[in-house]
Amino acid sequence: LCQEGLMRLAPSGKLHIGAGLISIAAAVRRELRHEAGPYLKKLSHELHETVELVVLEGEEALFTDQYVPQRALRVVAEVGDRFPLYCTACGKALLAELEPEEAERLVPERIEPLTSHTIVDRRALFAEIDEVRATGVAFDREEHTLGVSAVGTALLDAGGALAAITVAMPAARLEGQEERICVALLRARDDIQRVINAG
Repeated sequence: LCQEGLMRLAPSGKLHIGAGLISIAAAVRRELRHEAGPYLKKLSHELHETVELVVLEGEEALFTDQYVPQRALRVVAEVGDRFPLYCTACGKALLAELEPEEAERLVPERIEPLTSHTIVDRRALFAEIDEVRATGVAFDREEHTLGVSAVGTALLDAGGALAAITVAMPAARLEGQEERICVALLRARDDIQRVINAG
């Protein structure tokens, strides 16, 4: 593995991920963005809301792509931003796809509230994540940023790594639109997953 550049042996004797493996992972992510892009753009156009592609990176959700609607009031995060898992729709969707023990390891013992809506009780948070496992859809109702809500769902990229799609919007626009957004989001997820699985 070291000779192929997939692993690197440190002077201490510890093994680290090598440049070859990092470049393979980057290529898979580029492929995911390329394959998912048309469906994310279509979803953003259909819902007139911001649609984001996110991957699980350590203990955080990393934003890798975004489609923003042409409207005056919209939600925009920067590609490259990293958000906590416990208070975001994408993060909860990612946690729901992990084994329960792994999900618990990725959530801080003491949850820091980012807004007055952040769920800080671990038992309540994991009860919600159990619900996400059943429905495939996660919500952020002003838990990360006041005035902003989101709906997210997870999928697997070509390498079997976790990713998520999020629809983000001003909180007032989510109320009463949950079902319509969830149906469109899950349809886009299924379309993307079908293309990835066929590749």
